[in-house]
Amino acid sequence: MKPEEKEELQVHCVARDKAMKNRDKFARQTDGYNNQNPKVNEQSAKIGEKAADMAVKANYPDYKRIHPDSLDNSTSVSGNFDMVYQNSEGDVIIVEAKGGKSPLGKKQIGDQDYQQGTKKYAQAITENMKGRDTATDRKAAKAIDKAARRKKNEIKYLHIETPIEKTEQGSRVREVKISEFDIGR
Repeated sequence: MKPEEKEELQVHCVARDKAMKNRDKFARQTDGYNNQNPKVNEQSAKIGEKAADMAVKANYPDYKRIHPDSLDNSTSVSGNFDMVYQNSEGDVIIVEAKGGKSPLGKKQIGDQDYQQGTKKYAQAITENMKGRDTATDRKAAKAIDKAARRKKNEIKYLHIETPIEKTEQGSRVREVKISEFDIGR
């Protein structure tokens, strides 16, 4: 990571530390404690998303993010991918970004649960995104569908993890881990 990228992530680490400090003023499992958790989780998610975006830009420079428009205003919601990128050839990268110790999520399809990173999960989320209100969701779903139909196009489904290290000086990010899910074609 470039120094300026680390600085950008550090802003969210500081906000996360502040939220954790406010949360820890309360006893565990109390309303006060539980009401602070979304603030901690939001900063962890932002760290994961922004670090993942930096990693994709560094490792796949010819890809452009098509979903979401902005990471500053995005919210991680159930039913869509964290990020989708496309190159000029129509190849697609789908990203599941995780900050801190966030686990992979799952979705119930019929009577079966499918975890993020599986082909069934990717297909279900793509279908779901087709009917969403936001233009970037629909654009991403269309790009994924088109790449899936065209045999020459590649679809990569990446799991990008950003561990958050706790130090005496506060939290910080040292590394970003990238792995690829095997969804076959």
